[in-house]
Amino acid sequence: MGEAQTWQQFLEGIVDDPQERLRIARAIGVNQITLVRWATGTSSPRPRTLRLLLDALPEHHEQLIQLLAVDYPELLHEDFPEEDGLLQIPASFYTRALEIYTGNPSILRSSTLGTAILQQMLEQLDPQQLGLGIFLTQCMPPSSGKVRCARMLIGKGSGIWRRIEGKVSFQGIESQVGHAIQEQRHILTQSREERKNWYPPYIPDMQSAVAFPVQMAGRVAGGVCLISVQAEFFSAERLDLLRAYAEMLVLAFEQDDFYPISQIELGVMPTFSAQQKTLVTFQQRVKQRIVEATSKQQLLPRPQAEMEVWQELEHTLLHLSSSSQTKQHDT
Repeated sequence: MGEAQTWQQFLEGIVDDPQERLRIARAIGVNQITLVRWATGTSSPRPRTLRLLLDALPEHHEQLIQLLAVDYPELLHEDFPEEDGLLQIPASFYTRALEIYTGNPSILRSSTLGTAILQQMLEQLDPQQLGLGIFLTQCMPPSSGKVRCARMLIGKGSGIWRRIEGKVSFQGIESQVGHAIQEQRHILTQSREERKNWYPPYIPDMQSAVAFPVQMAGRVAGGVCLISVQAEFFSAERLDLLRAYAEMLVLAFEQDDFYPISQIELGVMPTFSAQQKTLVTFQQRVKQRIVEATSKQQLLPRPQAEMEVWQELEHTLLHLSSSSQTKQHDT
């Protein structure tokens, strides 16, 4: 490696070792094949990613940065700027969001606008698709009493976090987004080690995470959570940007979706995998509910049937979690 004339040759010598290639790829949140492409010159990383590469190779920092500076002289400057447009919501997207808000009927407004905002957040915060997941939750309308959990409405992801798209789960006080909803403030964890102390269980590939409540005039409708494969991803500037997006997400909810904090008392929900065994029955239960209503010559709109089933499943999962905790205490 000492004879390398370019940073690509230097990197190629390092990633020839499969174990080291895997370690570096995980550290900076890219595929192993991406490292090979950089080393062979078939693709080029963006400057911000090169910062991560340097951090992943501290023992080679001095030599590598001198080689990189030939192609990226700005890396030598400590005041190297963030990528253009990263720290504010583009004016053009404000216009688009208002067009979606005014141009869709209320039954479609929440999902259409929520999806558009999450997609914009994803593209702006992770243009290289290194691995960022975003999901929006809504407080479950209480069948009686208080709000006990939030339901995941929309998920968007890049890299390994594409897997959250189309997923459904309930989030209680045990979750980071549930904590943000209950506390009415953003909750930030910047590393896997920090997170596991507060929000078990361990989730592979998850480093930093942040959750914001979606609130208006002291009332809360839900929350938005972002999870990254990179530690220390959520800088102060990014948090300011996300706070602005959380404020925009207010438009994705109706007035009746907001609850005073006095009406919110989140319970504890089972783990995601434990929930799926119950949630997989959702469509079957909705169909059965509609069939039963029809047999009694009653009109039951599908949205109403779905909400009744969601509340039924919520109750089941809260009871399941409570029973599990009781058994743990007894043992």
